[in-house]
Amino acid sequence: MVLATLFRSVPSMGHIAVLLGIVLYSYAIVGFKNFGEHDPAHWGSLGVSVLTLFEIVTLDGWSNVMRPLIKVEPLAWLYFVSFVIFTAYIVTNLFIAVVIRNLDEVRQERPHPGKKSSGNCAQPRKRFTASKNACSSSPISRILLAQSHRPTPPLRMRGITL
Repeated sequence: MVLATLFRSVPSMGHIAVLLGIVLYSYAIVGFKNFGEHDPAHWGSLGVSVLTLFEIVTLDGWSNVMRPLIKVEPLAWLYFVSFVIFTAYIVTNLFIAVVIRNLDEVRQERPHPGKKSSGNCAQPRKRFTASKNACSSSPISRILLAQSHRPTPPLRMRGITL
């Protein structure tokens, strides 16, 4: 189940990696232009800037990179804090969300050992429809099942009298 989840997560993680690459490149250009003269060891070229930002993504010593620059440029903290929040928290949460979503899908596809089959599970179901013999007990199928048995109200126009 773990391997199936990981294999299913690879395409979505690729998209997140591309997003992270775009963010790293964008912030590297801004860091190279703004901080290259003040700290050439970390921001001297575009490649070194990307490497520095990759180090900051891992949250390893990012304050050691930020503190000397705050003395020279007082608003440099905005650059670093926005980068840390965007990459470390949001991208990490995206990775976790993709894995959890795919784990849930794999878990729903696998037959449960203690659950008896209703016999209709082999028939393909139409999307967005639910029947009384629905194989899945997911919340969405229960909502669709409940809505399919709800009587439709008659269409009436009520006039407003003044």
